[in-house]
Amino acid sequence: MKAEPSAIAPDATVARYTVEHETNYTYRIAVSQSWQLAHLTPLELPWQKVLRHELAIEPPPDERHDRRDAFGNRVTHFGIHGPHPLLDVRMTCDVEIGDRVDPREIPGLAWEAVREALRDDPAQDALRPARLAQPSTLVGWSDAARAYATSTFLPGRDWLDAVTELMQRIYREFDFEPGTTT
Repeated sequence: MKAEPSAIAPDATVARYTVEHETNYTYRIAVSQSWQLAHLTPLELPWQKVLRHELAIEPPPDERHDRRDAFGNRVTHFGIHGPHPLLDVRMTCDVEIGDRVDPREIPGLAWEAVREALRDDPAQDALRPARLAQPSTLVGWSDAARAYATSTFLPGRDWLDAVTELMQRIYREFDFEPGTTT
């Protein structure tokens, strides 16, 4: 895994954690083969640094491929092509966590400035919200949603105030309808 330089400030309060995860599959009879997809690698973030990471698989896989998903998470795809009565997947890692900036402490920025900064450099926020602002084949642009948000996102308004108000409006004004989606 390629580790990016840590953005944890030298004077930050830092905590180190050892994380362990184990998944065991025991089959009544040996399975002839298996394909697995593991999401077991912590994401490098400005406030989070992965110091060490190990993924142990028993029996050893016949093939293994690592890739990044659309959000930058490392995904391990592996296959075992012979009969096996059990599968053991163990992950251990050491992670260093630094202070995160409380958004309420950031001097008032207009929401337009935050939007433009994320458009210009989506990596500014390791959670990459800019990727979620694009239409998809399942959800296109919505004039109704734009009109709903426009009354909150007035020109020059502080970004945190606007986001907080929109979140509160959605909570108050929308009802969850079970069965609407699958």
